[in-house]
Amino acid sequence: SGLSSESNLLALAAGNGSGVYAARASGLAAWNAGAEWRVAMMMETTDSLGKSETTRRFPFFGSSAALYTEQGFNFEPFRVAVVAPSPPPPPVLPLPSPPSPSPPPPTP
Repeated sequence: SGLSSESNLLALAAGNGSGVYAARASGLAAWNAGAEWRVAMMMETTDSLGKSETTRRFPFFGSSAALYTEQGFNFEPFRVAVVAPSPPPPPVLPLPSPPSPSPPPPTP
């Protein structure tokens, strides 16, 4: 996680099993109403020693990261999402009425 040299939010995906991966990202300004999230995926494989090289990296739908633009890739988002405005707060409910006074006791 962190920011790329282009100030893009980065997140690492973790395998959940059965080929499913999940990633989480957060940022304060990124959640403002109307903010746009444009998602790209980059895949990098490593050898048995954990090393990688340029030919083992592939940006699905491209990337704006310098590492990939140097190879001729351009960014095309895989998904685009816009942060919706927060729903309005619920209406304020009136205070409950005070209980009715007790009737006077019966006279004998």
